[in-house]
Amino acid sequence: MKSLLRFPGERKLALTNCPIPLPGKNTLLVQTCYSLISPGTEFTQAGETRASLLQKAWQRPDLVALTINQLKSEGLQSTLRRVDNRLGRPMHMGYCAVGRVEATGDNVSGFVPGQRVVMAGMGQANHAEWNRVSVNLACPIPDAVADRNAAFAPLYALALHALRQGETSVGDNIAIIGAGLIGQLVAQTAGTAGALVTVIEPNPTRRALAIRNEQIRCYAAANDAPEGNFDAVYICAAGKADHHLIDDAARLCRDRGMIVCIGNVEPTGKRKALYEKEITLRQVRSYGPGRYDPNYEERGEDYPLGYVRWTIKRNMQAALDLMADKRLDPSPLITSEIDFENIVDHFAMGPDPAQLATIVRYRPFENTKAAPLAPSGQQSEPVKGHVRTGLIGVGNYSGGSLLPLLQRHPDVEVIACCSQ
Repeated sequence: MKSLLRFPGERKLALTNCPIPLPGKNTLLVQTCYSLISPGTEFTQAGETRASLLQKAWQRPDLVALTINQLKSEGLQSTLRRVDNRLGRPMHMGYCAVGRVEATGDNVSGFVPGQRVVMAGMGQANHAEWNRVSVNLACPIPDAVADRNAAFAPLYALALHALRQGETSVGDNIAIIGAGLIGQLVAQTAGTAGALVTVIEPNPTRRALAIRNEQIRCYAAANDAPEGNFDAVYICAAGKADHHLIDDAARLCRDRGMIVCIGNVEPTGKRKALYEKEITLRQVRSYGPGRYDPNYEERGEDYPLGYVRWTIKRNMQAALDLMADKRLDPSPLITSEIDFENIVDHFAMGPDPAQLATIVRYRPFENTKAAPLAPSGQQSEPVKGHVRTGLIGVGNYSGGSLLPLLQRHPDVEVIACCSQ
């Protein structure tokens, strides 16, 4: 199969031949029909991939600090091998996709082959012809929802989780700073929930898209919006280093209001307004409870409904139900549609402020089946003085320390590696 991978060491993106994955006990194997490019996150990743080593160091000072610590403890050669291994490791792209179930794991229930599903999560809902996805990161698609619209369910889940973090309810007055794809979805979802929505966005095209809903007010700058008027302010824009997003949001908040950071925002602001209004600052961690929990994502263990009402999967299910009921409609946000074969060229063009969501189409594979790899049944006789080796797991230690040593040994041949 083909998958879009990024290669930080080679500073490139490429469609690469990869083996079709096999479903694990708690996962589904899905043949992809559509995937969604979220421009903010994914063009940032593409830019980081193509950056020089110096630029990568500037972008990730945390990794620079880790490298320095390794240099002190392990020496130059070992550290260089680890850095080279990390940069040389390909990474998947994408986190919103739709497809049809091909096979299910032994512990999976509620899914059948041929069923339409939406998938979420980096490393699971990839821009790839086949995906293996956790049972808790996949949802059946209602008949009334088209595949293209269903691909937005993970991003709607993020919007729903953000609104719950901000404790927004019917009649609340909220402001949204940034009307990119996520900002548009938060505005649409908040309006559906009965909130009074104001959008702040300098780009006139995005403002025009937001005010298709006549109940949404728009301003070009935060200074134009009324001060001290909002129960919650949602920051859906990126802010690094010297930015004023937190200060702008604090000025807009009412007394004891709330600021919710959805975009990649450094939480830096002047203390005076935050203190005097006793403002609460909250961060949104992806699509909801369960994210980054290996028990939930990898082992398929759900949280009890009575204790955790809104998990990732339940947020996605709610988004799909609202789309089926025509209360949410992402179709006006689709600004382009491309074939999977052209996805590398799409990223090569760079971000375009006029572009919001891009839908990626995949060719159907009517006669293709993901046949499991069967053992060959052949047994090799040991050869004196020569060791043929296979590796299970190619993480940081294996790839950065163990594998280089094995490759330098004249009597060792590494013939296969296995990794999820």
